[in-house]
Amino acid sequence: MLIFLDSFLLQEFVQKIPTAAIYRWEMFDWDWRKTLADIVLFAGQNPWQFVYYVLLILSPFFAVSAYLSWQLAKQIDAKEKEKKKKAKREANMAKIRRQKAD
Repeated sequence: MLIFLDSFLLQEFVQKIPTAAIYRWEMFDWDWRKTLADIVLFAGQNPWQFVYYVLLILSPFFAVSAYLSWQLAKQIDAKEKEKKKKAKREANMAKIRRQKAD
């Protein structure tokens, strides 16, 4: 009963979208409001399948993001190591200069 009620409310939502005020390009005859309403209706009727499709579509972006984050972490670590190495080298050089001055 709850699923039927949700479907009824979603269909009511779709019917309330004003189609006369929709801007259409000359080259494309694409009604983005109807498409959005269809997606909302599909998500309401098949929530698990909708989540599956969203994750399926977004997973390559997650993979690229993870790879780039890993690369950035490696670069940051390398810079920190180089900075520590340079600081240690500078400290040793200063120590040797002090010993020579004495």
